[in-house]
Amino acid sequence: MFLLLDVGNSAVKWAVSDKGRIQHMTSRLYTKEALGEVLSGEVNIKEYSPNAVIVSNVAGDAAQQAVIHWCEETFHLRPVFPCVAKFACGLENAYNPPCKLGVDRWLALIAAKHAYSKPICVVDCGTAVTIDAIDTKSQFIGGVIMPGLHIMRYSLQSRTNALFLTSESHTASEFSQSTDQCVLSGTTLAITALIEKMVLKLEKKTGERVFCVLTGGDAKKILPALTISVAHVDNLVLQGLILWGRENGLVV
Repeated sequence: MFLLLDVGNSAVKWAVSDKGRIQHMTSRLYTKEALGEVLSGEVNIKEYSPNAVIVSNVAGDAAQQAVIHWCEETFHLRPVFPCVAKFACGLENAYNPPCKLGVDRWLALIAAKHAYSKPICVVDCGTAVTIDAIDTKSQFIGGVIMPGLHIMRYSLQSRTNALFLTSESHTASEFSQSTDQCVLSGTTLAITALIEKMVLKLEKKTGERVFCVLTGGDAKKILPALTISVAHVDNLVLQGLILWGRENGLVV
């Protein structure tokens, strides 16, 4: 049994993997100063005795040290942090240099490559939105990054006089009829427009129909506004951790 951790910029997700299957997945919001406290408060994790702990971390050195301390104190194990490479799990990385690609993006791409037919657009809707492309030759050819929903909405609120969002439970519409709804719709549709444009661009580049998969904490808010067919997978990074761990002899 293996413990998998996905430490993002605003949420940490954990699950156990038994014989390659993800079980008992949980997600928690956290602040970087309190990551160790959040993990220590997860009583259910302490019920397991993992053979290894594999961690995707994009939250920086302080978060990494907090995870290391927690793992050593709780399980007497030092966690393993995958590194981005030029090649892994049958996927080629076109980033230059390859190590500059975020490990969460790399792991999500690895998982998508193994699960779906190519070409693929992999969209992660989190603090930032990343849209990454895999071509027909199993090469990650690049992508784009834009602010996520919260950053865009907070930016408008903090820089605009008398603009206060009272609710986020609104279906995006091109013809919204209140300021709240206009902001919620505009930020959502900005993301969906870029997703759909990237899919069209990849189809034109490859000459093939593109499979699009969404992951990340805000994926459910984006899905209803899309006009293209997509798959929603909320544990794509964790699936990538399993594949990476298997290739590196950690997961059986």
